[in-house]
Amino acid sequence: SAAIGIPDWIEKEQGDIEDATFVEIGTGRMISLPIGLWLCGAGQTVTVDLNNYLSGALVQESCKFVRENKETVVQLFGNRADSPLFRERLSRLVAFNGTLTRLLDLIAVDYKPFADAASLPLPNASINYHVSYAVLEHIPADVVLRILLEARRLLAPSGLLIHTIDPSDHFSHDDKSITAINFLQFSEEEWNHLTGNKFNYHNRLRYPQYLSLLEQAGVQLLKEERTVDKESLELLKQGFPIDEYFSSHSFEELAITSVNLMGQFVADDFKGSEPALRHKTT
Repeated sequence: SAAIGIPDWIEKEQGDIEDATFVEIGTGRMISLPIGLWLCGAGQTVTVDLNNYLSGALVQESCKFVRENKETVVQLFGNRADSPLFRERLSRLVAFNGTLTRLLDLIAVDYKPFADAASLPLPNASINYHVSYAVLEHIPADVVLRILLEARRLLAPSGLLIHTIDPSDHFSHDDKSITAINFLQFSEEEWNHLTGNKFNYHNRLRYPQYLSLLEQAGVQLLKEERTVDKESLELLKQGFPIDEYFSSHSFEELAITSVNLMGQFVADDFKGSEPALRHKTT
């Protein structure tokens, strides 16, 4: 779904993504986003991760699903599935039976584990799109800013950033006894004690803070979508306790659980080197 939404946004702004080069921040355990972008016409995706989490078994499982549910995939992509390029690439993916390395070659993906997204071994102005899906919330604010500044170096003059952010308490995804704002009640010290490790880290930044980071990096926001969780909003109105650090935000800002952002760098518009936020790398 993310791989469909990203080209939709791009094409409304610029046109076709065919043969474009993407950089994906935060590969994770699967390559569903690069596969989807390739099916939509992308030329190459460089996907980078601080850790080597990519799972060959999970990728094989994903490919098996595509093989066994080809028509479901076609329906998911809607009008895009009418493209001859999409049909040709989907047929090649369905017919594929090989190693993870061979699959990466097939879909033109360059996987870079143990990579610093704030300092990538790529030439200046060498990419068209800088993307991520539910990743930036797992990165300290100062590092997010450095990643954005690296994107400024990497992107061609007309290049775009497209990022989906999940500012909700991720524990609420599985534990239905807590809400999407549950983690806002803890102080920074308490939160670090509970989740201060590489597996559970969440910066807890709110929507306006992400906008501030984009502004500091010199990004002009072209489009944004955000979702306010009604249950969380109602709890806040009823007096749900929040740490004083979040008290400057409105209830609506605190209850935002999904953010989609698209922006473009403005020439000579960098406003600083450090975000005015307290969240730092620990």
